[in-house]
Amino acid sequence: MQEKASKDLQHNTLTIERTTHHYTLGKLNADTKCIWLVCHGYGQTADRFIKNFETLPEGHFVIAPEAYNYFYWHSPGREPVASWMTRRHRKFEIQDYLAYLKKVCDAYQGVCPPQSRWIFFGFSQGCATITRFAFMANPDCKRLILWGGDFPRD
Repeated sequence: MQEKASKDLQHNTLTIERTTHHYTLGKLNADTKCIWLVCHGYGQTADRFIKNFETLPEGHFVIAPEAYNYFYWHSPGREPVASWMTRRHRKFEIQDYLAYLKKVCDAYQGVCPPQSRWIFFGFSQGCATITRFAFMANPDCKRLILWGGDFPRD
């Protein structure tokens, strides 16, 4: 049975400001050689994902933004996890997270030592996220590392 669409139904958008969360690891100071921007995969959170970078030596500073689409993995009552985007309103999701990542980078760009270089790292769903950011937002990235994912088709 086909659902009858209302002739008055319209899709509208409204841009709002939103509180996002990101985590850092290491010290950002005059000795910082590398600044990592790392994007977690589907069903993860940044606070847990960033722990994978604890073995980096001194001179590395890690920034892990957290995707802001939260859901409960498998069953209610468990810890919420995050996703960078879904197919629904995809274009807007991409625009929003690109602006979010740019704002995160901008917050640190002014305090980075001149010799430091940016490394972008994406895992799983974070691969498409970080790749889009590297190519569309055109920040000062010296190395792009993708793990367990691929370039987005677009």
